[in-house]
Amino acid sequence: FFFNDTATTEIYTLSLHDALPIYNMSHAREWVKRDNNLPVTSVHFEGYQDNTATSSNQQSLEAISQFWKTIWERDRPPVQEAFQFWQEGSEPMPEYAWSNLTPKELHRQAIRMKGSAGGADGITGSEAAQLPLRAWEILAELLTRWIARQDFPSVWQHTRQVHLQKPGAKLRTQDQAISAKDLRPISIQCTIWRIVSSAWTRRAATRRWILSWVHPTACGGIHGKGVARAVDMLFQKFEKGGVLLSLDFQKCFDTVDPELGILCLRHFGCPSPMLQMLKFVWQQS
Repeated sequence: FFFNDTATTEIYTLSLHDALPIYNMSHAREWVKRDNNLPVTSVHFEGYQDNTATSSNQQSLEAISQFWKTIWERDRPPVQEAFQFWQEGSEPMPEYAWSNLTPKELHRQAIRMKGSAGGADGITGSEAAQLPLRAWEILAELLTRWIARQDFPSVWQHTRQVHLQKPGAKLRTQDQAISAKDLRPISIQCTIWRIVSSAWTRRAATRRWILSWVHPTACGGIHGKGVARAVDMLFQKFEKGGVLLSLDFQKCFDTVDPELGILCLRHFGCPSPMLQMLKFVWQQS
């Protein structure tokens, strides 16, 4: 393998496929077969070819893309206006100090990635987990240079994506096509970027910084406060006579403007290097 210091071209090339054991994907295959059992061969969307069923993979991708463009290119308030309204409820925080990720931090996180899916960079979690510490020493040095130049690997902006059937989805009677809105996109970012970002968020200091501004009732994506914790808290209250209300914001995360997310994180003091990387990854145009 090698690392190249040109962030805008090919960054890393690995040839480990023949040397590594094949990860057992049987559980994933069983899950896909169990929960995605409709015989889908075509897609339909009212905004594509008069809602007719697609007849090729290329047409299916185009129909799905047209559906999502109705969300991506929707009418929305100006970002600055939305941010000004949002920030009225909280005071800005000083910038949290950044310190460069160490090779050992990156190495430990790579080992945790074993068995995870590969991203558009062509590296699987199992391959990354096999890389020696020396590889992460090189990456740590390159990461420092990229941050200084504010120039990152272009492949970090790419994702692999698979579309799975939503629960309860049904095929259209006349042609057995599935509606584009009944497909749930699962996106997988580049493995190296996932290692870099996860290594930083796993730091005890980073977790303390997050807890300094996140709402105490928030669960999910917070150390020690996962979904199971949220369900447990709700049911304890419910069993004591409380009222349980479920609200599902349609396309909630899909309609969040990345620029607004960057402004909110900056408001809470997210360090500039991490904001640089997030902005690069999130804003692909």
